[in-house]
Order: sequence, then C-alpha cells, then structure tokens
Amino acid sequence: HNHQLVQRMRNRLCLLGAATAAALDASMPARLRAVLQKPQISVMPCCYDGVTARLVERAGFELTFMTGFGVAAARGYADAGLLSFGEMQDSARMIASALKAIPFFADGDTGYGNAVNCKRTVRGYAQVGAAGVMIEDQVSPKRCGHTGVKAVVPRDE
Repeated sequence: HNHQLVQRMRNRLCLLGAATAAALDASMPARLRAVLQKPQISVMPCCYDGVTARLVERAGFELTFMTGFGVAAARGYADAGLLSFGEMQDSARMIASALKAIPFFADGDTGYGNAVNCKRTVRGYAQVGAAGVMIEDQVSPKRCGHTGVKAVVPRDE
C-alpha cells in the first residue's frame, strides 16, 4: 500500500513540475516582448550553454542571446555554417532548461535553408524554449557575422 501511495505522489509531483515548466515556457515570449518594449536599451550578454546562461541570469541581466559563434567555438568549429540545426537546437534546449526566469533569443543563422526551412527553424527553437529567434539575411553559404565580407539576399526575396 505504501508503495502505491509513494508512486501516486511521484506522479502528482511530476505532473506539477511539468505544468509549472509549461507555464514558465509559455510566458517567456511575453517576458521577451516586455523587455523589448521598454524605452531604454537592454544589455543582452551572450551564452552558448547552460552554464553561461546561468551566469548571465545570476548576474542580473533581463535576457540573453544564444550565440552561434559561441556554440560553434565550444564544439571546436568556426562560425562558418558548419553546425547543423539539430546541434544548435540541442544547445538551445540546454540553455532553456538552465534558465529560471529570463528569456533568450536563439541564433537562427540563415534559417538553415529556404523559407520552409526557416519556418521549421523558428518552430523548432520555440518548441525547446527559445523566446525569440534572430535570422540572418545572408546568402548561402554564409560567412561569420563578425567578418567584413558578407552578401545579403536581395530585398524582394
């Protein structure tokens, strides 16, 4: 009998935890919009994993940005389009699980393909907890955003 009671309590706690996490995740885009609507400039330090995300949050910043440059560097690559969306989404998932109260933007690169891929990228980041996504308008293959030699897609595209 005690075993069944313990199991029921565990199930309730798991459901409560999931409901709390879902409520927090649903509010992150609203939190991001609230920060962006403020008249002053918000400093948005970058993070690339759970530890750096927590450091930004503990330092008292209102939001953070998952940097593709940092994620690539932490995995031993240059920021030259070498990481897949799956690898970036995995990093976003870790960042979302590490943050308690602040939203984050995810680096969406160029959307990882055409317009359909771009839509999939935004949806995928939202599913793992990103409050916003930055999409670059560079032509493919892209260059690191820190370099001076880049080309953007035509305005009509």
